Amino acid sequence: MNNGNGFGSAPIRNYKKPNQPDWLRTTIVLVMTAVLIAFVVIFIMSVTGTGLFADRKGGGKTDINPPTSSTGGDTTGGGDTTGGNTDTTEDPNEVKVTFINKDRDALQLGLLQLINEQYLYGFKEDSLRVVLKEHQPKYPAYQLSKWGHELKLDAANALNYMMDDFYLVTGYTYLNINKAYYDFDSQKNLFEKGQTDTPAGASDWHSGATFRFTGYNPETQKTVNITNAEEPQWLKTHAHEYGFIFRAPNNKKSIVGYAEPWQLRYVGMPHAEYMYKNNLCLEEYLTKLSTDFVGMSNAYTLKCADGNTYMVYYVAAPDEGTLRLPVPENRPYTVSGDNMNGFIVTVTLETGTRPPLETPAPETTAPETTAAE
Repeated sequence: MNNGNGFGSAPIRNYKKPNQPDWLRTTIVLVMTAVLIAFVVIFIMSVTGTGLFADRKGGGKTDINPPTSSTGGDTTGGGDTTGGNTDTTEDPNEVKVTFINKDRDALQLGLLQLINEQYLYGFKEDSLRVVLKEHQPKYPAYQLSKWGHELKLDAANALNYMMDDFYLVTGYTYLNINKAYYDFDSQKNLFEKGQTDTPAGASDWHSGATFRFTGYNPETQKTVNITNAEEPQWLKTHAHEYGFIFRAPNNKKSIVGYAEPWQLRYVGMPHAEYMYKNNLCLEEYLTKLSTDFVGMSNAYTLKCADGNTYMVYYVAAPDEGTLRLPVPENRPYTVSGDNMNGFIVTVTLETGTRPPLETPAPETTAPETTAAE
C-alpha cells in the first residue's frame, strides 16, 4: 500500500533498546583512568630518579648548581654560603659565612687593643665601666685601696668569678687592688708630676681591663709584698683560665717596655689561654696573629678551660675605606680591633662546661708586713 510519499504504508515498528548496566560502564572508565595515572607517575619517577627508581645508596643525586667561590672576602674554610647549591641538607658542623662592615675607627674598640706611645688609646669605650666597690665578688677575696677603682663590666665580672674560685681554693683574703682604670687627665697629671714615664693616652691603664694586685695586712693596715707569698701563686697558674694575662712580667720587659709583676689585664678567652700556653705577651701574640693566622682558612682552634672550643683569626684593615669582614653566620662571635692595623675575630665553635674546682680552701693567716710594692 502506498500513501503517495514514496514509502509504503507498512506499519512502523518500535524496537526496544537493549538495557546496558550503568555501573559497568562507570567501572570501566575508572579503571582506565587509574591505569593512565599510574603510567604517568611511573614515567615521571623513571625520569627524575625518585620513588621506586631512586638511588638507595645516595650515589645518583645530581647537583644542578654546584657551589661557587665567593669573591666578596675571605671565606675559605668557613662555610661559603654564596653558591647556588639546591641541596637543602645542612651540615650542623659547618661554619657559614656572612660579612659585616668595619672602618678604621673600629680598630680602637675591643679587648685586644695594644696601647703605647706609638698606638694611643682612643677613649671610645668609657661608658662600659663599673665601680668595683659596687660590683664586689661573693667572697672577700680582695680589698680595694680606694672607692673609685673602675673596670669594664666584662673584666669586672671575670675578676669576681676568678677571685671567688681563688678564695674557695686558698681561703686567702689579703689581696688588694691598688690601681685600675686611669682616664686621660689622671694619667696626664701623674706624667706632669714625674710619677710615671708614660704620657696620657699611651698607658695600658686606659684600657679599663687592667688592674694591679698588692698584698694587704689588715692587722697593720699596710700594703705588703706578695711576691713570695704562697697563696697568690695560684693566680700565676690559673688566671689565664678566666681570661686574664700578666701584662708586664719581668721576663718580657724588653718587649713591653716596663715590668709590673702583678699587673693583670683581661683579654678574654681563648686569647689568655693561648698566650699562657705559648709564653707570649700581648705584643708577641698580636704579631703572631697578624702573620700566622690571617683569614678564616688559617684560624687556630683551641679547647679552653671554660669548656668551650674557639676559633680565632685575623683580618687586616685597608688603609682607607670600609672592610667587609668575614664572620660566622651560625656561631657566636666577637670582634676586637688591635689598635694598629687589623681585627681579631673570636668564634665559639662549641660550648662546654668548666670542670669543677677540686681543692678545698685551707686555713690562712694574715701575711707579715714587708717592703711595700
